[in-house]
Order: sequence, then structure tokens, then C-alpha cells
Amino acid sequence: MRRCFIPTVSLVACLALCLATCARGAENILKLVPDSALGFALVQRLAEADAKLQRLAGPLGLPAQSVLARLKDRAGIGEGLDDRGTLGLVVLPPKGSDARPIGVLLVPVTDYDKFLQPLKPEDAGGGIRTITLSRGEFVARHLGGYAALVQARHREALEKGLSVSAEVPASLVPWQEWLAAHDAAGVVLKPGIKLISSKLRTAIKAVKAAVIVAGEQGKAAAAGLDGYLRLFEFAENEVSVVAVGARLDSQGVLRIAKRARAVPGGRFAKMLTQAKPANESLLTGLPDGPFVVAGGAAVSGAGWDELMRFSIGMMKATRDFYGVSNEQIQKMQSLPIGWMRQARTMAVVLGDGEGNEPLYANMLAVFRTDDATALLANYEKYLAQYREIAKGSASPMLPAIEIEKTKLGDAQALQISAQMKAPPGMPNPKQFEQLMEAMFGPGGKLAAWLAVADKHTVMVGYTNKAHLEQAIRAFKQGKPGLAAQADVAKTAGLLPHDATIVVYLSPRGMLAFLQRMIAAVVPPQAAAKIRLPDFPATPPIGLAVSTAPGELRGEWVVPPEVLKGIGQVVQKAKGHAPR
Repeated sequence: MRRCFIPTVSLVACLALCLATCARGAENILKLVPDSALGFALVQRLAEADAKLQRLAGPLGLPAQSVLARLKDRAGIGEGLDDRGTLGLVVLPPKGSDARPIGVLLVPVTDYDKFLQPLKPEDAGGGIRTITLSRGEFVARHLGGYAALVQARHREALEKGLSVSAEVPASLVPWQEWLAAHDAAGVVLKPGIKLISSKLRTAIKAVKAAVIVAGEQGKAAAAGLDGYLRLFEFAENEVSVVAVGARLDSQGVLRIAKRARAVPGGRFAKMLTQAKPANESLLTGLPDGPFVVAGGAAVSGAGWDELMRFSIGMMKATRDFYGVSNEQIQKMQSLPIGWMRQARTMAVVLGDGEGNEPLYANMLAVFRTDDATALLANYEKYLAQYREIAKGSASPMLPAIEIEKTKLGDAQALQISAQMKAPPGMPNPKQFEQLMEAMFGPGGKLAAWLAVADKHTVMVGYTNKAHLEQAIRAFKQGKPGLAAQADVAKTAGLLPHDATIVVYLSPRGMLAFLQRMIAAVVPPQAAAKIRLPDFPATPPIGLAVSTAPGELRGEWVVPPEVLKGIGQVVQKAKGHAPR
């Protein structure tokens, strides 16, 4: 027992030391991030990250060269650099008349003087040294275990903007473990969110002013930009921190994680409290087969309420673009959404079509509920009231619809059709009509069928009723659906298991769908010259979205087979000339 105990303790001690070293790299650099910073970026464990880049280059068909070695050669540095440390970039607010933010590079060093020696430093007083790099004159300062570098004209930022704090800022403490777990990460803090939002809104207003003079088309385009203004205002008021991190794990899976922290007490924070992980597969009911994109979400009554409020708000912001009146918007707010509140989960798949089928002929949606018959009845009431609001409207946001009760086999069903309309002021309505026909078939008229598949399931099919009938039969017979597909299951196993939303993207299906779209909307002579490479069969790319208190989290996973497939497609594309 003693012989077994000693190696076990040693292993645990080594693991703890390793984790502490990784976390310390992030912790030390976070002590240099001031409260006024717009944001920062990190590359953890330089030599390890460099080795992973070389590993990633192989499947992608790129030269497996050391980026770190090339940087050392170009800058003439070598000794004094801590290639086990964390490289950082802290972005500070602009100063004076210069509208550009100030970037301070933090290079981890074991010996500051040896690191600077090849750069021929000159003493500039106050602990500052002047060095010359390929991009001009810089100043350097020794801060903790880092050489802090900034353009010479921003010397004041180096002297007064940065210092080593005794502790990590309280707002960044919760991020230490997450940052240490990623090879590279970028974080935008509240001052950065405000600055980015302000600049984007200013740019959008400038574009609006420029296009609004171009007649009715320009006015329509300007009105359409109001939705983006509202989105950026929402982000500025409701989001306090945004972060993106990437890592290549031991299985060769590329993981890209995102986090957004809500402002406490705000609307976004309230929305996050409504989101809960599902207690069942989010792909339940979706049929097996080749697909382009598939996904599912756990929903709640309160969540639907927030989504409807947000949608109505966006409609108000863009009512001039879509030609919706205030009266119509007010009526939309009063629509009964009981059918939405009844849904526990919803799932959607866009299947891979064949030949001249409309692009959305293989699109299917599934709602899981406690009472499928009641959900369908409430949806019919919703549609009846919506039809009255849309009657006589010229707005593409409110297309006129037709509703008919029907049967799909022995399943109770509704048939819905709608003629889609081009947005006001669209320069080429014929092009819009062509796109609608490519999507929905001759005449560009959307057709959909909703049917009760069992007491807990409502299934919805678009454009092709036969595909929906086939999916319902397979579901009733208990045949394995999309979730049981081996490639989908493989990607699902790589994703977090507490997801509220999951999405799967098939690279093979996406390229095939794009090829079909080109054939449908591009003139035949031009389309014949465009041939996209076929993507090999691989597991899909996956996305899982989940929530934590006051926070929205997402993680993309790119399986190694997909990375290898991208490399094969790139190599084919290099040798493939359009014919």
C-alpha cells in the first residue's frame, strides 16, 4: 500500500504544480491590466502554443514551421525570453487627438537586460529604454516578469498607464482559470465595449446620412441600418465583458470558446436566468440522413416572452425599412403566444437536397411539448389573429397567409402557405423572386405543414410534404434519428453536456448546399464555370451554448477529421482552375 501511495502522491503533486504554473502565468499578467483598459489578449505558454500551431498546420496542409523561431530570428532576440511564459497585449484608451487605442506588448522574460541587448537599447531616463524595431521606434520598461513595449510616442502610457498590482483586479479573478485553460484568448472589457459600440454607431449614422440622399432606395437602406444601431446599443448597455479563447486539445480537436458577462440587473441578465439545459436530447425527432445544418434548443415560457419583446423592439427600430406601421406593431404585441409557451424544446434540420429540388425542400422542425394537440390548436389561433393583422399589408415582415386544416396519413395537421414579398426599395425585385423560387419552388410561395406526430411531438415540414410524411413514419416506427448518426454522436461527445442550444454544421453538406445555390441563382453560363470541391465525409462542426449565473457561454468544436478535410479541400482548390 505504501509503494502505491508514494507514486500516487507524486503524480498528484506534479499535476497540482503544473496547474498552478499555468494559472500563475495568467495571474501575473492580469496584475498588469488596469481598470481603464479596453481589453487584452494572451498567448499562454509560448513554446507549447508554438508546438500546437505546428501540429495544427499538418492537417490543414500548411508548412509546419515554428512561428516563435521566425519571430526570434526577425527580431534578433533569443536569450532572456521566457518561452514558457505568457505573451500579452494590453489595449489602453486613446489619448489626446489620436483616435487609435494604445497597444502595450508584454513579453515574458527571464532576463530583461539580455532580452533587450540585441535590440541595442538606449537609456531614456526614468527606467525607460529606447529600442528600434522594424515598425519604428519603441520604448521599453521592466514590469514584473515582463518587458513592456510601446511605440515611443506613447511613452506616457508606459510610465503612468501600467503598474504591477499586488493582486489581480477583482473583476478579472473569475477569469483566471478559464484564461489559463486556453492557448490564446482575447478579452474586451466594459470600456472597450463602450468604445467599440460608440465608434460603430457613429460609422452607421455616417453611412445612413450618405445613402439617405439616394432616393427611395437609399431611404430604405438607411432605415434598415436602424436595427444594427439597436443591437450595438443593447450590447453597450447590457454586456460588461466579452471573451474568446482557443485551444488545441490532446485529441487534436480545435476548441473555440466564447463568454459574455451580463450587466447585473439588466435585461440580458434577466434573459439568461430563463435559459435552462434540456432534460432530453435536443435533436429528438429529427430524421437521419445527410444534412447541412441541424440544431436544437431548450425553451421556456419566460424565454419566449423575452424573445418576442426583443423581436418587437427590432421591428419598431426597422419599421420604415420593412413598411410596418405602429398600429400593426401594437397588434403584433398582443398576439397570443400560448403555443410558444407550451414548447419544451425545438429542433431544426436543413437536409441535403438532390437535383432540382428547392433549397429548403428538406427542411424540418420539431417541437416537443406536454400536449401536442393543444399546441397545434393554439398555433392555429395565433395564425388566425396574425392573418387579420397582415391583411392588406405590403410589408415583407407581414406576408399574407392561407391556413387549411388537413391530415397527413392519420395525423392531425395544418397547411400554411405564404407569398414572400421583396423589401421596399429593393433595386432588383426579379432577383428576389428568383431567389424565392430557388428556396421554395415555382412561384416562390412558401408552403409548410404542421402535424401531430405523437402526443408530445409536433413536426413541421417545408416545401415538400412527402419528406415530412416520411419523417413522421420513421419517428412513429422508432427508427434512430439524426442524434444516433455516428458522426453526429462523435461531435456531441466533444461538447459540454449542459447545453441549452446545440448546433451541428456539416462541412460536406454546406459546400454541397452552396453549389446547389450557385446553380439556382447564378446565370447558367457563369454557374457552369463554378465548381466547388467536394468535402470528404467527416463528423460535423459543433456548437454548444449554455448559461451560468449572469453569463452566456458558447463553445465551437472542430474535430480533427474536419481540419484534415479543410487541408484536402485547400490543396484541391489550389490546383483547380474554374472551367
